[in-house]
Amino acid sequence: MLSERLCYKSRLYDEAMDRSGDDEFNFRIKENTRRIYMTPEIRTVYHLRDSISALSKQYFHYGEGKPKALRKHGKPARIRQVVPALFVCFLMLELWEQHSRP
Repeated sequence: MLSERLCYKSRLYDEAMDRSGDDEFNFRIKENTRRIYMTPEIRTVYHLRDSISALSKQYFHYGEGKPKALRKHGKPARIRQVVPALFVCFLMLELWEQHSRP
């Protein structure tokens, strides 16, 4: 659980961040405390998306918001964040090459 003092020190959520507000908040928590503590005693409930298209839309929005949070804090993307985009680019190049062959 977050302490009230830590939340106010970290300036709560940035409402200007339309996507990945939690990532951006976590950046600020790490700046103030250097860590985020996870414990198995905390219970959460996850609600599944109704369809594959809803899940795809959710992840697309995650992909939109993450670069904004990284830019705001001047952090470079990690390799694990770049691999999916590189994979899609590779697939597109492969398809283009397949269709351009005689």
